[in-house]
Amino acid sequence: MDSIPLEQSRVSWSASDIEDDIDSNGITARWTSEANFRSILQSITWQGGYVTGFGFQLAPNQNGGPGLNYTRNQSYAIDIQELSSAGSGSQTILSTIHTELFTMPASIVQANNVIYLEFDGPVYLDAGTYGFNLRPTDIKGGNVLVLAKSTNGEDTIALGGGAQNAIPGVLDVNYPIASIDIDFLCFVTNASPALQLRTLGITLAENQNGGAGLMFNQSQDYALDIYELDDATSETPVIESLLHSQEYTIKLEDVSPNRVLEFQLNTPLDLEYGGSYGFNLRPVEIIGGNVLVVARSETGARSLTYADGRGAQPTTEISMSSSFPVSSADFNLLFYASDQAPLIKRIQYGPTNTYFTYTHTNGFWPDSHHAVIIEGAFPQYGKAIHWDMDNGTSQLLYNFNAPLKMYYSVSSNGKLITTIRNKLHVIDLNGIEEPWIAYDAGSTSGIWSLTDCPDITTDGRFAVTNINAVSLDQHTVTIFDLENSGAIDLTLTFDEVMNHVHFSPYDENWVMFGHSGGHPSEYRDRIWAHNPVDAPNCAQLWNQLGPDGTSYDIGHERAVFHKEATIFVAYRGSTAGGGLGEVSFQGDFNMLSSSDRYWHCNINQTGTYALVDSIVTPGEPPCDVLLIDLSTGQASFLYRGSRDQHPYHPHPHFSPDGNWVIFNDFDTQSPIAIELL
Repeated sequence: MDSIPLEQSRVSWSASDIEDDIDSNGITARWTSEANFRSILQSITWQGGYVTGFGFQLAPNQNGGPGLNYTRNQSYAIDIQELSSAGSGSQTILSTIHTELFTMPASIVQANNVIYLEFDGPVYLDAGTYGFNLRPTDIKGGNVLVLAKSTNGEDTIALGGGAQNAIPGVLDVNYPIASIDIDFLCFVTNASPALQLRTLGITLAENQNGGAGLMFNQSQDYALDIYELDDATSETPVIESLLHSQEYTIKLEDVSPNRVLEFQLNTPLDLEYGGSYGFNLRPVEIIGGNVLVVARSETGARSLTYADGRGAQPTTEISMSSSFPVSSADFNLLFYASDQAPLIKRIQYGPTNTYFTYTHTNGFWPDSHHAVIIEGAFPQYGKAIHWDMDNGTSQLLYNFNAPLKMYYSVSSNGKLITTIRNKLHVIDLNGIEEPWIAYDAGSTSGIWSLTDCPDITTDGRFAVTNINAVSLDQHTVTIFDLENSGAIDLTLTFDEVMNHVHFSPYDENWVMFGHSGGHPSEYRDRIWAHNPVDAPNCAQLWNQLGPDGTSYDIGHERAVFHKEATIFVAYRGSTAGGGLGEVSFQGDFNMLSSSDRYWHCNINQTGTYALVDSIVTPGEPPCDVLLIDLSTGQASFLYRGSRDQHPYHPHPHFSPDGNWVIFNDFDTQSPIAIELL
């Protein structure tokens, strides 16, 4: 949240664009008493792309007298809603795409100020018509926000219509747009006003140190130059100025295949939105035979950067006012620029035709840098593979000689549980005990079927799965005692599907599961749990309603490690807004991070950081893996991969020690592991 005096703003408005709102009962945002609520609505026509912030100008008569004063900090929300059409008249709300919560401090509410709210993360909007609903979320008597209005509706970047809403909370049905000539001086941005660049990163190629001409034999000094260009998309972009140059020592021990090298600037550099820049990494001393091999992306689609640009390799020194060398558009380096401090130490790619397990099950050995992955996606015959993420090597653990139904879970003592041909198999990966079948649903003549995602306790004593008889409308959550020949320890019976069954890692007497079987919007009882003492008859943990009565469409719950609670994702389309949420086993709800693109989630064992995979564009393959600081809700970009049908949803995990992030990628047909700094 920031404020800018009108004369210093970069928005092209003049005094002639502004209409005073001299009537205290005019169009304002306020919630001064239970019965006196108003929010401000503005529709826009959007051409498609990311929205990263929302801005508006306060009226000249803000704080000008009774009914116009804003004297206390107040909680606000901005809702982004997809509308049926542009223009005047009532517009149907198709969905609420995103809700951003913030505090509007009284210190920045001054006449004519431009107020700008930068979202926690970019929100992608397809081309179409959208509405922005600026609303207070708590009652503060006498607090009134007065927005400047345009005299003709043509001078705003918003290109829509404005109105006022008297319904607290998110609108349920329509945008009552008054007319096209009531328009607020609002704007949206498709990037931050400026990026404060702190880090540049590159990925070394898989064949780094792979033979003659590819070896990095000793530490070497390099320089990183940052240039301002006239047009980075040009075939011959001209260098306009040198903005920054800094030397680094690239150490021998840091150079290995797939390693990520991050260069932190000693002074953050402000880069303007829409500007063109060039980055030149160059050695500054001669060392014979020393070669740094940077990974390339043939199309740029798997680049770790949001920027559009091209790579090249100059053979002469770059000079001022010359052209910055670029290659053809299909040559791009695995490179990224970030406003964050460095996060990534290196990236390791797993063997092809392999995948890692589901988010609420375990696939790690206790030492944290060894993982169990599966070679061969259904209907291929599967093999359990031991993958050393530290050195990238892999070896066969067990050949199932049959197709796994999909996922698996591994105990700390090396017992793997999975479903094969409608049977619950237990495999000792240490090779001490013979494989055996804990339960055979195949004997039910195909009426009952096992889930594709069973779970096992840390000590390997108990397993849990859901078993379904769809034709009978019967579904169970069943716990098996693996130390008692797979005897059934507990069966919970339901008339609707309960899936995502798993033990709480904090207290394995708690078993989590979710009501499923249709679209998330169809259910308001998604998250359930069982405990023999505290919830012997099962408990629905939450009614999926926010404090203002709006609802969340949720799923992909995952019990956390550090307390009696679960995290979950609230999906795009939730009337209360999307994001990462948490609910305790006692029903206490908290929203941890807001976004309309989160998909699956996970958490580290200390509860300090979460992971999400985030759908970049609905219906398209790109999928971002994000790291969320749970103390702030801020999401940081880790990797842009791709997704397809199971098992190549990303499903991100932390290693037990929290130092590694592992997820699946459809492009590489493998798991990818990122070692964090």
